[in-house]
Amino acid sequence: MSVHREPNEHLLPSVTVPDTNTGCGQSLCGVLTQQLSVLFHDLRIRLMSLYNSSTQRQRESSRAGDIRSILRGSLRRGAMCKGLSAIPSSCLEKAKGMRVKLSHLTEKQEWVHKHRACEKLPQDLESLLNSKPGIQAFRCFLRSEFSEENLEFWLACEEYKSTSGSRLTERAHNIYKQFINPDAPREVNLDSETREALMGLMEEPTADTFDEAQHRIFSLMAKDSFPRFLRSSFSQQPLRVL
Repeated sequence: MSVHREPNEHLLPSVTVPDTNTGCGQSLCGVLTQQLSVLFHDLRIRLMSLYNSSTQRQRESSRAGDIRSILRGSLRRGAMCKGLSAIPSSCLEKAKGMRVKLSHLTEKQEWVHKHRACEKLPQDLESLLNSKPGIQAFRCFLRSEFSEENLEFWLACEEYKSTSGSRLTERAHNIYKQFINPDAPREVNLDSETREALMGLMEEPTADTFDEAQHRIFSLMAKDSFPRFLRSSFSQQPLRVL
């Protein structure tokens, strides 16, 4: 059977409750309010510090990412440069030179095609024989008629005039054997008087040995083959670089 006992007031600690109506109570409230204000201020500073630290870490992380991207790009460029550095510098210089030459060659071909495609063949034999494309066109026509020996003889005489003195005799005999001799493989159509005169000059040929024969062959082409050439399709083509 439990016995209910009243608490002994002498055993409880005594607590003094300040009276707010007194001056002492009002002073205690002011101290507590001040301490709470300081506490909240300190807490706000700590929170702001944590926020700033978090923001700073985010910025540093972003900067670190940018730095990593830059480093990756530098490594890629470095690898590319390293690959180019493995090629000898002489090869790179030759490649550049070839590119420049190809560019100049393309421009030159375009200019030639533009400025020479519209030119016409000369209408006189003398002018035609001073033009390399004209000579080639005339040679093609004479070849079609099996009579190109006249043009070849005239060209051989032109070359003979610029031959040095030490080779005149050898060169003169070669021309005579190919074009003048009755058994010549490419005999030209000369009269007997001119042939006999040339035969006598073969002992001591000079630079003008073939002048008379060259003039006669030129007159023959001007009167005979050249007019037919002008009427042929060979002279109707535009003058081009052949």
